[in-house]
Amino acid sequence: MNLSHKNAVVTGASMGIGRAIAMALAKEGVNVIVNYCKHRNEAQETVVKIRRMGCQAIAMRADVSRSHEVKKMVEQTLSKFQTIDILINNAGIGALATIRQVEEKDWNRVMNVNLRGVFHCCKAVVSHMIDRRQGKIVNISSIAGLRGTGSVAYVASKSGIIGITMCLARELIDFGITVNAVAPGLIDTDMARLTEAQKRNIKKEVPIGWIGKPEHVAQSVIFLLENDYTTGQIVNVSGGRLIGI
Repeated sequence: MNLSHKNAVVTGASMGIGRAIAMALAKEGVNVIVNYCKHRNEAQETVVKIRRMGCQAIAMRADVSRSHEVKKMVEQTLSKFQTIDILINNAGIGALATIRQVEEKDWNRVMNVNLRGVFHCCKAVVSHMIDRRQGKIVNISSIAGLRGTGSVAYVASKSGIIGITMCLARELIDFGITVNAVAPGLIDTDMARLTEAQKRNIKKEVPIGWIGKPEHVAQSVIFLLENDYTTGQIVNVSGGRLIGI
């Protein structure tokens, strides 16, 4: 796909990986809906940066765990841009709790945002993409969903995203729609609130020897969007942490 003048919805795009993806899209000439839930000011900052690059951008609030808010966001996007060519499901939250520690409300909160949010957003845009017989969906998972490392709710949600990705890739392939996922390892963002000592210890587990940046994830997203022959794939961006696994 030639990305120039295409329209994208990026969830959780106010900061971190989401912002990096939105900025990378704008660099390719894509107009971007900058979705956010809580961080309005940061979302507006992302919009300003994109507009300075010569692309259209609008900040839209929607809690992806709520289907009616997602539907409204999609309707507003179609009203503004007429088409949605690209959906990036990036919105996500973390949780640090073992099976013995996690409360049901915490489990539900993580699953509602990380997994249910992907379902809501895909369901809301797929009919439009099918009608146009084209579209690109990239879901942001995590190597935690492949390695089983981390908290049980987070791992389950990210593993579920991988399952959704492969299922939808099969279901939508005849309609000209590709569905892929990117599975980052440790990325240096506000969400990964680690001390310098923790970062040093984790670096020892990364064969490449350093912690990734949001832009490394964004580069993989752009690759998947531009490649029309790739679907149902999980691209690991982890500095080699999955080598041999």
